[in-house]
Amino acid sequence: MHQVKAGYFTVIFSGWLDQAKALPEGVVGRGLEVVFVVNPDGSFYLFMMSALESRADGVHRIQLPDTAAVLNDIYANKKIVL
Repeated sequence: MHQVKAGYFTVIFSGWLDQAKALPEGVVGRGLEVVFVVNPDGSFYLFMMSALESRADGVHRIQLPDTAAVLNDIYANKKIVL
């Protein structure tokens, strides 16, 4: 958890996925990063969700356009395939 400004915190969840489909050329791993902001009153909201791609030159973040579908899969305990 990281404090962004007085009373606000970010919570970052990240992990690597066990992929069922082939990875593009040069990609050795794929993952997901979800960033939430927690307000001083305890409420929170999704700030950003990114696909992670591990390549020889480092980890690249790709912002996901359909965060609702991924969150629904997470909450339903379904396998995530990016």
